[in-house]
Amino acid sequence: MPDASGPGGDAPRVHLVGAVAHDRVAGRSGDGMPWRAPEDLRRFRRLTDGHTVVMGSATWATLGRPLPRRRNVVLSRHPGEDAPPDEAGTGLRWATSLEDALADEDGEVFVIGGARPWASALDRASLVHLTELDLEIDGDVLFPVLDPADWVEHEVEETTIEVDGAPTGCRFVTYARRGGRPAE
Repeated sequence: MPDASGPGGDAPRVHLVGAVAHDRVAGRSGDGMPWRAPEDLRRFRRLTDGHTVVMGSATWATLGRPLPRRRNVVLSRHPGEDAPPDEAGTGLRWATSLEDALADEDGEVFVIGGARPWASALDRASLVHLTELDLEIDGDVLFPVLDPADWVEHEVEETTIEVDGAPTGCRFVTYARRGGRPAE
């Protein structure tokens, strides 16, 4: 795997962030997350505020604008076609691969979706922050499987949060890579 050291020579610490219903469903193609969970969004903001977020072009399309107080990097095989006309001053950068996205980074980087960016970043990640909802939802965007041989629950908060206006069981879980180091 190519060295993704940032300008200071230090490799960024990669985190994955996501929310899933049963069966690892994280969304629907073209629609983003098929639920509204304000407490999960507050957790997402606390985790990512002030850091770099990396997302796929489909996730970018559902957001429609850069996330404030974060450096936003969008992965696209066709950045010229997908990019908005004016990126100046927006905190937005386009990259053609995860390695390209990480090349100028040396701090904390949060990969926020969708399925392909999560899958491509999983081997580089040291932490996964997952909101696990007790919810049955149809969807075709799936969060990658976390192999228990590689990942252990590091922090767990079991609670009930409001999802689409209804109380819903939830686990806020941070998984840590066993041994603490990403796969080489």
